[in-house]
Amino acid sequence: MAAMVDVEEEESLLASVFRHSFPEGWRDSPDFASYLLELSSFGVEKLRREPERLAEERAQILRQTRELAFTHYKTFIRTAECTELIYRDFGQVEDNVSRLLSKLPGFQESCRKVSEFLEVLESDLQRGVGSRLDSLLGQCMYFGLSFSRVGADFRGQLAPIFQRVATENFERAAKEAVEKFQEEMNMYTLISATAVLGSSIPPVPAPPAQPGTLQPPMVLLDFPPLACFLNNILLAFNDLRLCCPVALTQEVTNTLQNALEKVVKCILTFHRAEEAAFSPQERELFIQFCTVFLEDLTPYLNRCLQVLFPPAQRAQILGVAPTQLSRYGNLGSIDITALHEALEGILPQKEPEIIPTPPVEQEKPEPPIENVEVKTKEAAQLASPVSRPDPPADA
Repeated sequence: MAAMVDVEEEESLLASVFRHSFPEGWRDSPDFASYLLELSSFGVEKLRREPERLAEERAQILRQTRELAFTHYKTFIRTAECTELIYRDFGQVEDNVSRLLSKLPGFQESCRKVSEFLEVLESDLQRGVGSRLDSLLGQCMYFGLSFSRVGADFRGQLAPIFQRVATENFERAAKEAVEKFQEEMNMYTLISATAVLGSSIPPVPAPPAQPGTLQPPMVLLDFPPLACFLNNILLAFNDLRLCCPVALTQEVTNTLQNALEKVVKCILTFHRAEEAAFSPQERELFIQFCTVFLEDLTPYLNRCLQVLFPPAQRAQILGVAPTQLSRYGNLGSIDITALHEALEGILPQKEPEIIPTPPVEQEKPEPPIENVEVKTKEAAQLASPVSRPDPPADA
């Protein structure tokens, strides 16, 4: 306590002695108070040399400052320039933000109208409004282009909506095709076409194949359930072709594969229910039925997939040569081997046959896919080719 009193007395004494030698504001500085306290401990000789020491220290500080300024002169100049540029950029950002805030209400209103339009569009498409997806897509794209003038281009959001709807429509059509096939099999009787039409009635001649068309296998007419199933799938293909982006390759292939596997299950169910009552002729007809399904119907569907999703386009998107598409599994083609394995237990064993892999064809204009139409149980004929859809009208 006594020491603290002494220190305070010394500071008070020094402050009174040097009160005219320093500004009044220094009195509250801790560094200045510490320096005064240090001076109180100096002897007479050291106090006499203190002004000289202070002058030397001040000269040294000035010299170091000049050296620092000379050495880093370019850095100081660059820093000043950068500071000016940053200040200018911040000013521009502030102006842009101000303009954006002034336009934000109108932009928000445009976004709200776009969101409402997309919701209504998807809802209507789900309900089946609009028979031509390609025409509707063209009009929506034109509508999105007009909104781009006000900074609300929404065309990029249309593709996922139309892809989803096209996929769902094809899945629904494939499901209905399987259900109708099952109904046909429930009423089907293994009778040869000759017995149905009568030996005195000549068979209906096959119409000549038009150039560039994908002719369905004529042998399907001998088995109405298979012909009806193919006809329904071809109708689904023709609807899909109106709006068929390459991005749907995997979804469409998987849907078709699942539909064919369900058809196989229907065939196996029919076999289990009718096998015991098969006559030799019916047994032979059933084997022909399965053979036509495996060797005619499914390869034809694979060719249809090649028309819908040309290998050249798929290879270009994947960034590989068309001959390397096989590395991606059954992308764009039905796994016929899996269908063979499911039916091999009810078919007679055949000697293994080596089938060379056909070369991948170059992209060609899409040929129209013809439909097989079975009109009655007693008579069957080929339907006219499905014509190519007209281009969408200008919006």
